[in-house]
Amino acid sequence: MKRRDFLFGSVLAGAALVSTACGQGTSVGGAGTDLTVDPDGTLRFAWAVGPANLDPHMATSEAVWFRYGLPSVYDRLFTVDARGQVHGRLVREHSYSSDGSTLFLTLRDDVTFRDGRALDAEVVKLNLDRARTLDSPVTEREMSQVSDVAVLGSYRLALALSTPTPFVPYKLAQMAGLIMHPDLILHGDPGVETNGSGAYALESFEPGESLILVRDRDNYWDPEAARLARIEHRTFSDYQAQINGVIGGTVDLISLWPDRLASVEGRRGIKIVREPSGMALDLFLNPKHGALESLQVRKQSTTLTTVQPFLRQCFQARRPSTSTSVTVYPATIHGSKGCTPMIQPKLRLCLPRPDTPTGSTSATF
Repeated sequence: MKRRDFLFGSVLAGAALVSTACGQGTSVGGAGTDLTVDPDGTLRFAWAVGPANLDPHMATSEAVWFRYGLPSVYDRLFTVDARGQVHGRLVREHSYSSDGSTLFLTLRDDVTFRDGRALDAEVVKLNLDRARTLDSPVTEREMSQVSDVAVLGSYRLALALSTPTPFVPYKLAQMAGLIMHPDLILHGDPGVETNGSGAYALESFEPGESLILVRDRDNYWDPEAARLARIEHRTFSDYQAQINGVIGGTVDLISLWPDRLASVEGRRGIKIVREPSGMALDLFLNPKHGALESLQVRKQSTTLTTVQPFLRQCFQARRPSTSTSVTVYPATIHGSKGCTPMIQPKLRLCLPRPDTPTGSTSATF
């Protein structure tokens, strides 16, 4: 079993501040509550941790690389809203084959890089092939279920899946789905350089310390996005320094846990936006253990009705998701790459017996 944080949505706070947060935190914005966007304005973030490089595929943390501004430089294939629903970004339409073994993507045809090159299917294939084959900390594992990427047309692709799963679009809303210019991949150094189709370009980068972005495109394909002139991300490892920055007016937005809010609550000119947590739970069942030998029992044990009490017991989840999708694997997944076991007290789970409508059997795992 493992627990992973998921990125959710955007929240407006303060002076047209946009915060993309991970986990159960609170965004704190200064500079009043005027939501009018200043096209010459600068948005200043402070985070506890910064990325060590600029390569989306070499991120060691989805959350850190994501919130530190890379999606402002690189457009991504999908996005996930605050309710956990996936939507196309560069992808205009997506669908699955009848057996679930292939994911078809149809791209927008109006996205270009700064040099005028179209962001087409060949570009996306190059990026996805790199993401799934590069020896990387996160994206190789995240893309492990994509066994091949084929170009079907100028703006259409087919992703062959090793196992039918509905989660690939969610993975392509994260680092694996950020699309770089082919020249950067083939001839540049994505760790220290950027070249994307996003509205912002790199002004400066200090690994782990700061990332400064400037808007340099008037022809960005999404006119409702990226309307600020400048975005600054800086690392303040001390939370009190972040709080002092907001109070002093040198920082516009920070993310805090609820137990740190006392020093800013009630202060004039500071707006607090509380954000729900986003978490994904992977539960691996041992098919050789007791009642779990039955595939039907394993399927029943992974329904939302069964998982919700587990979340409340082990993670104190106050509002479990009401929208979930479950994939059941008939084989053991012991020792799969990237699977880190978590030590938990034994959980005794009562499952319906497959052969009797009212009886139950207990499985401890």
